Amino acid sequence: MTDDPAMWLAVQSIRCLWTKAGRDAEQGRLRNQAPMRLPLTGLEAQLLQPPVAGGVLWQEISLRPDGGAFENQPVALAAWKSWNAQQLREQGYEWHEHRGGMAIGWWHGDAVRHTGQPQPLGVLRPGQWLRVVTHRRANGWDYWAWERRVTNLMCVDRTHALDVFASTPPVRVLDEEPHLY
Repeated sequence: MTDDPAMWLAVQSIRCLWTKAGRDAEQGRLRNQAPMRLPLTGLEAQLLQPPVAGGVLWQEISLRPDGGAFENQPVALAAWKSWNAQQLREQGYEWHEHRGGMAIGWWHGDAVRHTGQPQPLGVLRPGQWLRVVTHRRANGWDYWAWERRVTNLMCVDRTHALDVFASTPPVRVLDEEPHLY
């Protein structure tokens, strides 16, 4: 990574939380319809700013079990934050430059849980993206809850239109087996 990246890793993280009381069939159907990606509102303006150290832009969105936004967090206004490599690694990911793109690694897969080595997710070129879906128990509200986290990782630069995220499928989807019970 450089302090003046020609490309950035843009990460959209969408958390959908629900409790045991919300596991019935109707709420489960609604939860499964929660969006896997949302518009990249504000990312283009962020790319016009001076490059961020670490080259990571992060957007965190939390959704109700029905897929709607919480009252105090409108989905359309979720801000993109500049992150460094350490903050990204705390979420389980890392990236480094790789001939014309970026290599993405993931620290939380079953295959690497005891090895201490990241699992390679792949190499992204500008305009490409991939998705990781994890299922975990998490702390939410005033007690524990289940969490489905969809993490969309995109290689972006100033020359590629951001509409590729909406118009093209991910180059890879990793859907981690649910471990909810």
